Amino acid sequence: MNRLAFVVPGALERPTGGSRYDRRMVEGLRAQGADIEVHCLQGDFPEPDAKAADALRHCLAQLTAQHWVIVDGLVFGANPSLFASQARRLNYIALVHHPLADETGLSPAKRAAFQRSEAAALALTQGVIVTSDFTRRRLAQLALYQHPVHVVTPGVEDVALRAPRTPSSVHFLCLGSLIPRKGQDQLIASLDLLKEHAWRASLVGSTDLDPAFTRDCQAQIDQAGLSNRITLTGALSDRALEEMWASADVLVLPSRYEGYGMVVTEAIARGIPVITTDAGALPETLPRGAGLCVAQDDPAALTQALTTMIQSPQRLEELTRQARAARAGLKGWPEQAIHFAHAIQAIRGDD
Repeated sequence: MNRLAFVVPGALERPTGGSRYDRRMVEGLRAQGADIEVHCLQGDFPEPDAKAADALRHCLAQLTAQHWVIVDGLVFGANPSLFASQARRLNYIALVHHPLADETGLSPAKRAAFQRSEAAALALTQGVIVTSDFTRRRLAQLALYQHPVHVVTPGVEDVALRAPRTPSSVHFLCLGSLIPRKGQDQLIASLDLLKEHAWRASLVGSTDLDPAFTRDCQAQIDQAGLSNRITLTGALSDRALEEMWASADVLVLPSRYEGYGMVVTEAIARGIPVITTDAGALPETLPRGAGLCVAQDDPAALTQALTTMIQSPQRLEELTRQARAARAGLKGWPEQAIHFAHAIQAIRGDD
């Protein structure tokens, strides 16, 4: 455990769930005494542009022989040839948040290409860590990796329960980068059907990953005449985000796919109920009774769930109680970092 490298796409401080997981594992491993070199690669991933390919090539070449290298799956999965060039020198551990082929909006050809490249890359590893049991199963289902996989789910911050609220207007919080997979367009469409009710919505998350989708969402809001009720805030500072959590009544995550859904457990840690979909790992991430789970890409079901939260204060209160109770079953980041360290040790064969 004393010498590790961790290769990640972009800065560890990026406002994404994957980067937050990577950052907290690095912090947790260092707290356990590990010496970790973090390599934050510039450029576009998973399909590297010239800048990204050069950064990755230089990163791998400068690592000393027999170094153990943990690689975020966004970097690893689409670049088997670059990793193969150093496979005799280095020991790879892949950290897979979700298979690249499970990203939404891919053509059949692109999905098949990602499956081939990720399978080839994972064949170079000494071991694989995933962030959910769902993703472990997906690796096998897609024939990406047939060996044992270590599952280390995300932790949660040590935060206070949100103060009790009796809202006259329900505040819906949707937290996630503005990309088609997160489904903010579906939420806007459903809220457009509920104009006669008392609510407001904050869509919080980076607008840089897919600027065209962000523009489409803003146009959708403007055309519906909801610009005074739905706000696209962009990414927020930690302090501003905590203030947003403190005013939220319901988290809404209308995703088309999630390999885990960290924001769900972040809501439960604060005692805030959740509306989400049955996409990917989300039904397993949402504790029973702590929210409503609707079919993905089902506008009528999402609209009904939102209506329930608005029109039934008793149901909202019940789900809030269940969310507060479910908080006791969550695990903190330090505990999960210990599990992550144990997974590394098992892969390395440490005594």
